[in-house]
Amino acid sequence: MRFLPFIALFFCSIGMSSDSKVLRVLGVDIAGVFDETPKGRERLVLETIAECMGRKIELELAPYGRHLSYFGISDKFDLVATVPPGGKVSGFQSKSHIDYQNVVTTLKDFTGVISSVSDLKGLDVVSFKGARSMLAGLEDAIPTFKTYQEIAQQDLHTRMLMFKRVDAVISDKYIFFSHTKRLQRLEPDRKQLFRETKTHEVFEPSKFTVSLKNQKLRDSFNRCLELRRQEIAKINDDFIVPL
Repeated sequence: MRFLPFIALFFCSIGMSSDSKVLRVLGVDIAGVFDETPKGRERLVLETIAECMGRKIELELAPYGRHLSYFGISDKFDLVATVPPGGKVSGFQSKSHIDYQNVVTTLKDFTGVISSVSDLKGLDVVSFKGARSMLAGLEDAIPTFKTYQEIAQQDLHTRMLMFKRVDAVISDKYIFFSHTKRLQRLEPDRKQLFRETKTHEVFEPSKFTVSLKNQKLRDSFNRCLELRRQEIAKINDDFIVPL
């Protein structure tokens, strides 16, 4: 698995392998999504579907958001993953293969009640890039927050919450948990990183898709997605977040 910058992605489209047994996937560099050890949730889902298609995935990573534009300018990939609802991307879009459950995460000692975005009034809040246009009700509520930031580098969300620079994080619960556990492994002496947190379920799940370079691949992907629904459900069940 490699992470490629913009220039590398642009100039690597010549002389590629066209191995029909490989599904060349452009994924996102976010903890818990396409990790190699342990394997990320979306990676496992795509490996399950690819196996049904008679292929193995060949994975490269790009920053979230930019991955969609990279896919449009390069012929290097068969598939771009993690396409959000309403995401502008070229190719042939699949059925939804994975849900991301965005929640509000606070420290455990937070005493307020958060059952809707309106309950974030007066709080310092951080979220991921594009959240305001994706999550229902968020755009209208933001003017009532004390501060609001969107930061693509989601490990910073954990740091900002644990060091009390924000009151609340809006992000996918799997991703927040994965970043937190990664930071705890890397920095075991930073006691602040081990503060207990709690989640508040405010948003409906967001249904994500992939986009493929041609219709034949898309149709094969959709067919195998339906055939492997039970296995995919088990993958999701195994990703329990003890926060």
